[in-house]
Amino acid sequence: MFCHFTDFDDCMRFLVIVPWTAFCINFVGKTPFTALNLMMPVIMAIGTLGFMIGTGGSTVASINLGEKNPERTNQYFSFLLYVAAGAGIVLSFLGFLFCTVHFDFQGGRS
Repeated sequence: MFCHFTDFDDCMRFLVIVPWTAFCINFVGKTPFTALNLMMPVIMAIGTLGFMIGTGGSTVASINLGEKNPERTNQYFSFLLYVAAGAGIVLSFLGFLFCTVHFDFQGGRS
């Protein structure tokens, strides 16, 4: 099978993911590896939320600092910090709630 890599990043991603996948399947088994693959999109979505808040917040803060307005910069920074903390609390609660609900895979909740 021929595989063409477009850049160095694709090549390195392939060389890291394939051995790591083989190691995880052989070490922990197929069921925990499947559970990890099902949870990774959720974890990545939560990380994306934090990345967006951080990137957008630093942009807004940079613009206001460039305009020599430190008070407004502090207001924006505090607001984004409160939003990130609130989102963290809400997402932590939802994650805890979903982790405590057990399914028996036979159609009902146990």
